[in-house]
Amino acid sequence: MSQLANLIRDIRGKKTQKDFSLLVGVAPQTISKIEVTNGKSDPSKISLTTIYRISRKLHLPREKHLELIQAWIRLQLGNDFHEFDIHPKTTTLKENNSSFMSQVLQMSPDLSAEDQKIVLAALKSPEIRKAIKAMMSFAKNE
Repeated sequence: MSQLANLIRDIRGKKTQKDFSLLVGVAPQTISKIEVTNGKSDPSKISLTTIYRISRKLHLPREKHLELIQAWIRLQLGNDFHEFDIHPKTTTLKENNSSFMSQVLQMSPDLSAEDQKIVLAALKSPEIRKAIKAMMSFAKNE
């Protein structure tokens, strides 16, 4: 089952597909197509407009709306989704990881792809970040 189907089912809760479709202004067949599990229908044919309509009608929070859009993109791209880095744009510095990560990689253009993966993995580790902070503090005191 697709991520989009799981999200819609979670949002729909205990409502029937018919009741949910009336609530969001989408045909019951469309909801059924999104949630398809039998392989007889093609949920990738769902339009982005449908996703926007569901979000708008339910007044979903921005995060949930973006999660639906990301799931829709995943469905459209299929197996190629993992070839892309698709995440919602963020406005806070803490969350703006793509800019930070690109700066890290630009500082070390001579690193091999494997070394770049190691650096990224190290930066994701809280223990390693604490160790780097301690080393930087030690270096400042010398």
